[in-house]
Amino acid sequence: METIKSWECFKRVDGRFQFHRMEGILRQADGQIITARWKTRTAAPEEDSGLENIQSLDTKDRGPQMKPGWTTCPEDFINERNFYIKKPTLMDHLDRDLATRITYDIEACEHLHMNPHPHLATYHGCLISATEYVEGLCFQRYCISLEDACNPRHLNKQQFLQQGPQRSLVFLTTKDGSSASVQLLPGHFGGLIDGIQHLHSLGLVHNDVNPSNIMLDIDDSNPPQVKLILIDFDSCRPRSTSLIETNARRTHPWHDPAVTVSLESNDLDALAEVRVWLFGGDIDQLQG
Repeated sequence: METIKSWECFKRVDGRFQFHRMEGILRQADGQIITARWKTRTAAPEEDSGLENIQSLDTKDRGPQMKPGWTTCPEDFINERNFYIKKPTLMDHLDRDLATRITYDIEACEHLHMNPHPHLATYHGCLISATEYVEGLCFQRYCISLEDACNPRHLNKQQFLQQGPQRSLVFLTTKDGSSASVQLLPGHFGGLIDGIQHLHSLGLVHNDVNPSNIMLDIDDSNPPQVKLILIDFDSCRPRSTSLIETNARRTHPWHDPAVTVSLESNDLDALAEVRVWLFGGDIDQLQG
């Protein structure tokens, strides 16, 4: 029995949270992927007898069926290193509404395919299974996320702010394989702001702007030029849409949980918070 992913679950007892059980995704000896629970705060038991609520995790054809009008990814892009195929993770497959989430992602990307912007992820279409289900989405590959470039230790916001001005200094690998250090400046965000405003002009709101969804791309000029690109559109919704009813997933702690509607201010406020996180400023803007 191989533990692929496990996590602790707690419950409130007499007003305090106490450990309740473990849950996880496991691979059995025959290769079958399952989800299960167990009572001890240790690795998963080796035998099924020590597990509870065992369920098979279905990963086949969990995306939506391909629709007329959706773009198909060219076959020669699939294994090209310049392109990235976004596929659901095993954790994603725990979501019963996975097909709906992917559909929202595709619909937003199809809008952008028709109305592209250099600071919004370039989408090349859907990867389709033999049974005509969407297995993944193909995008241009970018260098590294803002989170991984600036905060590789994944410090919380307050810890990250204590790093001082060096937090906006990033080390990148150019497309020709050479290394470059770049000091990010507020001016680097101008194109990203234009991209977000372009998205809003299409009647769409991203709703999950955070450092993990902002990519850095670098060219081979001297000195190298850095471009910021917004990715990940599965929380993108039309303006004024309920985020609760459409099950939009936003990243903690990069949004105001009191806001439950898709509003342009969601993106602009989050981007302002990213700028404070990176460059300093009014820390009262920081969520969480």
